[in-house]
Amino acid sequence: MSRHRDELLIAFENEEADLAAFTRGELPTRHAARVRSATRSDAAFMTGLAVVLAGFLWSLLGYLVFVDGRLFAHAGDGSADVVGLVALVLVTGVLPAAGVAWAIWTWVVHARTPARADVVEGAVTLVEHRQRGMVVLRELRVAGRSFAVNELAFRLLREGDRYRVFYVPVGDVVVGIAPLDASP
Repeated sequence: MSRHRDELLIAFENEEADLAAFTRGELPTRHAARVRSATRSDAAFMTGLAVVLAGFLWSLLGYLVFVDGRLFAHAGDGSADVVGLVALVLVTGVLPAAGVAWAIWTWVVHARTPARADVVEGAVTLVEHRQRGMVVLRELRVAGRSFAVNELAFRLLREGDRYRVFYVPVGDVVVGIAPLDASP
């Protein structure tokens, strides 16, 4: 069992001292930095996606209004379709703003949440979600909770065996796994 434990330590770049800290609810500095880095990456991606979406929608709006000029149905008195205008503004403004707001919220929540580790124990179930033959997500389920894990950890885990899973509660980021028989 110690070889299996050592392989899991390597997969999560942990040491025995890290597992002991996780058990106490502490998150070592290097793990806290890794979680913050992942949060910044997620927030940057969502912000970039929102900006690209906004640019596309505003370009479409500009084309339809200024080039084609036939976006709105005009009544006999020359007034524009107000419902169409409101819907267009909501789609072009609210969707990108929601993406940026989600990114900022994620960043703020992770930045303000104390760096701590929680633990869940039990028999694991491993699930691979596939789409068109490509692996989309590798998931570990234990004690009613689900966590995304990388390919190496997924291959090392044994379906049905009991493990102690250490994770950061905000975002459910797994920072370590130890076989339950040999946990500290």
